[in-house]
Amino acid sequence: MKINSFSVGSAPNHDEDFLKYVNMGIDGYAVVIADGMGGLRYGEIASKIACTTILSHIQVNYRDFHSEFKILKEALEKADAKLISKGLNKYKCQMGTTIAAAIVTDYKIFYTWQGNVRIYHKQGGTLRQLTTDHVLDIGYGQQRITRCLKGAGLRDDIPFTSERLSRGDTLFFCTDGFYNNKGQ
Repeated sequence: MKINSFSVGSAPNHDEDFLKYVNMGIDGYAVVIADGMGGLRYGEIASKIACTTILSHIQVNYRDFHSEFKILKEALEKADAKLISKGLNKYKCQMGTTIAAAIVTDYKIFYTWQGNVRIYHKQGGTLRQLTTDHVLDIGYGQQRITRCLKGAGLRDDIPFTSERLSRGDTLFFCTDGFYNNKGQ
C-alpha cells in the first residue's frame, strides 16, 4: 500500500488540516485525517492532538481482526477527552476538529468519522464517497457541523462501517479544503 498526502486551497501558514498514518506491519495501516473547526481557536493544534491520540491508541491496543470498531470508538473517546483537557488547561479555550479514522488491511477498511471529513473509495473506474457529512443547512448558504471532536463527549450513534477492498483500489482521505476547492 502506498500513502501520499498533499494540500490545496489553504491560506499560507494557516492550514488546520492534519493527516497522520502508521504502518502496523501485517495488521495493515491506521490512517487519520482531521480538519480544525472554524469558529473555534487553535484548529491546527486540535487536529494534530486528535490524530496523534487516535493513532497512538490504535497502535497500542489493536491486536486482532475482530476489534476494529471497539478500538476506533475508544480512540475517538480518548481524543475527545484530550481536546478538552489540553484546550482548557493549556490554551484556555475550547478547540475542535472534524475527523475520519480508519484501519486499512489488505482486504478491508474499517472506518469512522465525525463531521465533514470524507473518505472516498475508487474501485476500477468507479469513485464512491464512503462517509456522509455531518452538517446542517441553516439557510442563506450557511452550514454547521453537527458532529466533531471538541471535548463535549460523543453521541451514542457514532458511525462505524467497513468496506471490502481489492488489489488496485485507491482510498482518498479528504478535508473540505480539497473537495470544496474552486480551482485554486
